[in-house]
Amino acid sequence: MVEIQSNPKEIMKELKSKPRDLKNLLLRKSPDRKLLLYFSLGYLSDIYMDNAEQMMKQGKSIERDYFNRKSMQIKNISRKVFGQSPNKDIYTGEFKVPNGWAVKMEKGEIDQLAQFCVQNLPEAPDLRDPEDIQEFITEKLKTYKKTGVVRKFVKEIKDTMKNTKNPTKLLTLLELTFLLENVNEVLEAIKEEQKEEKEEIKDKEESEKKEETTEELEGIKKEGISVDEIK
Repeated sequence: MVEIQSNPKEIMKELKSKPRDLKNLLLRKSPDRKLLLYFSLGYLSDIYMDNAEQMMKQGKSIERDYFNRKSMQIKNISRKVFGQSPNKDIYTGEFKVPNGWAVKMEKGEIDQLAQFCVQNLPEAPDLRDPEDIQEFITEKLKTYKKTGVVRKFVKEIKDTMKNTKNPTKLLTLLELTFLLENVNEVLEAIKEEQKEEKEEIKDKEESEKKEETTEELEGIKKEGISVDEIK
């Protein structure tokens, strides 16, 4: 089987090289997994919808229908997992946060991370046989921690996979499997970055404390007082 490796550190490197500085976001905040996955599905669906429109302008009906079906499949998965598919604000053209959803960070920051997750999908392996695609998806899904929205998303992919032998639909499910992997690894990378930041702060504080203690002892010695006398 084909194995695709992905390095969270590379994701962090790519995020930090974006036009906008994301360092404070990465160190201090943790994006909402549910909303990040929801927005990511919206952006991926939009890409295929845009492709369909381009094919329509070029008079390529077969290609148009191909991209339309992929876009609709993604929206359908979103509706089954979240009860709805991402909708855009008619004035701003941006995806709206559904009513009642908690947001832990700025919506614009989630937008940026969602676009990153979509833009950095790995190339799908060269698989054409439906059983090979299903096997690959199944193996990938085994590596994910199935809690919260991830559990629901994984279940929907599995259920949909059981009910189709269509290679195109299965490859779309594979893309969604990779998308979930990107979302998980971005969140894990942020978690690791937060941990490293806390350790750096702790080390700095301990170093400063040692320096202060050393300076105090040096001052006492200069005054001619024995260090043993003040213990």
